[in-house]
Amino acid sequence: MGLVDGIARLVCAQAANANPLYLHYKSWRKDFRPVGDPVSIDRVVYALKISNGIVEEAREEELMDAMALADSTGMFICPHTGVALTALIKLINSGIIQPTDKTVVVSTDKKGE
Repeated sequence: MGLVDGIARLVCAQAANANPLYLHYKSWRKDFRPVGDPVSIDRVVYALKISNGIVEEAREEELMDAMALADSTGMFICPHTGVALTALIKLINSGIIQPTDKTVVVSTDKKGE
């Protein structure tokens, strides 16, 4: 469709208390056994590899801080978006995401349920 020049770099974010993909990402070169039976893990790993993707986790404290930051700007976000926002903040602070990078964070809420 000509909307983008290439494949976007994917970033997946998971809460630290439920993070089988994050654990998988951190141990790609080791013998990994996923927690439970993640249905799409092979497809997700493939997409991460071809996009030079990253997986980050959000601890509870980080999640609450990110949600409070969003709330202070007038945004209402659910905990899922708080996990994504936490990952964004961590990747900016670590220098992985640069100030000139174009970034999209998917925001969800409970409206309409």
